[in-house]
Amino acid sequence: MLMTIEEAKFKWCPMARMLAWNSAADKADTSYNRNENDRPETLCVEARCACWRWHDPETRYVNDIPVRYSTTLEPIGHMEVVVSRRGFCGLAGVPSCS
Repeated sequence: MLMTIEEAKFKWCPMARMLAWNSAADKADTSYNRNENDRPETLCVEARCACWRWHDPETRYVNDIPVRYSTTLEPIGHMEVVVSRRGFCGLAGVPSCS
């Protein structure tokens, strides 16, 4: 599934782990990947992850005009066209859709 990094931040990550603390033994005794609340520790870290792959090229052209990608929701400038660069989690391979 292609998505922007803003969309990826809300997806669950199968590689993330959380430690369960055993206070009686004063150590972590197990780790788990998911709970009922999808805590932030188990969500995608998008482009900061080694598995993240970019789908869109670094520079995109719209009507032969170079377009700058934005990684924030802030406006970059009044004369620039801003689009969000898309990528995907590389764990499942390249998505077949565009």
